Amino acid sequence: MRVCMRDDRKRKFTIAALSSLIPLEIVREPQRDVMLYSFCTPEKERIYREVDERRGEGILFAAGGPHPTGAPGEVLQHFDVVFIGEAEISLPLFVEKLKRGESIRDVPGIAFKENGRIRVNPPPPPVDLNEFSKPYRFRAPVEISRGCPHSCKYCQTPRIFGRKMRFRTPENVERMTRGYREVRFISSDSFSYGGERRVEWIERLFKMLEDRKIYFGTFPSEVRPDSISEDILSLVAEYCENKSIHIGAQSGSERVLREIRRGHGVEEVYEGCEKILSYGLKPVVDVIFGLPCEREEDQLMTLEMVKEIVRMGGEIRSHYFFPLPGTPYENETPV
Repeated sequence: MRVCMRDDRKRKFTIAALSSLIPLEIVREPQRDVMLYSFCTPEKERIYREVDERRGEGILFAAGGPHPTGAPGEVLQHFDVVFIGEAEISLPLFVEKLKRGESIRDVPGIAFKENGRIRVNPPPPPVDLNEFSKPYRFRAPVEISRGCPHSCKYCQTPRIFGRKMRFRTPENVERMTRGYREVRFISSDSFSYGGERRVEWIERLFKMLEDRKIYFGTFPSEVRPDSISEDILSLVAEYCENKSIHIGAQSGSERVLREIRRGHGVEEVYEGCEKILSYGLKPVVDVIFGLPCEREEDQLMTLEMVKEIVRMGGEIRSHYFFPLPGTPYENETPV
């Protein structure tokens, strides 16, 4: 039985991670027997069209990732099976049952249609990242944490992975990246890596990876303004290759930051930028325009913050609000 996944440069990390779990063929168009997709909300219409065109050809279509997790009922109008949330446990079991010709109805963490109704199975227990440490088949950023303790209204991360952060140990990361010339990471907030022991863990991580080029605190492992500390910046300046730190500020309005439940204020953004600059690094700051709670005066405040950060020597990356399923803002429209 062949298990295939759609080749997509945006899914490099997902392909690398899934290839370490199951034998996986990477293809450019749907193929028998099982066809896997992982996708985000902006991609859904393109993927639905591709799948719908190949229905009835004996292919079992299965979907996972942010959009299918947030909107399984919608996705099941086009797919046969949806993986909800983490799939390290459910996907290998799903594939093994199919190979044996057994029913998949009790595989944890999946949704499918049964007698015309949608059945959603209970999720598997939360994954310990250290139990899934087989080196990736392809070079890709290493996921060092999962989950987020915050609850920003626009964000799927805590809704998919929970509000308790789980960490891959420095020793585990070192084993996974042997043979890498450079190492990048995935984290909802890289400066929170290790939790209460974050300075100790980050220093240990860097020392273990000294023979590799380290990129830490840059995409896709941005940093919250309230987690920026001089202790960690000092370590980044000493051990890492990156000359910038990416911060999620999102708005220059205190009212908007409270409304979207960011958990920090505007002053912490400025303070974080100043600390980063003091270590010879450049702050690269993300902001979101069009948030549902924004008023014109809020957007003007954000523009003022943008001008001040640029004047300080920073860089801005602006984004436009996009409603994501499973979040408090899923049914809102940009302003």
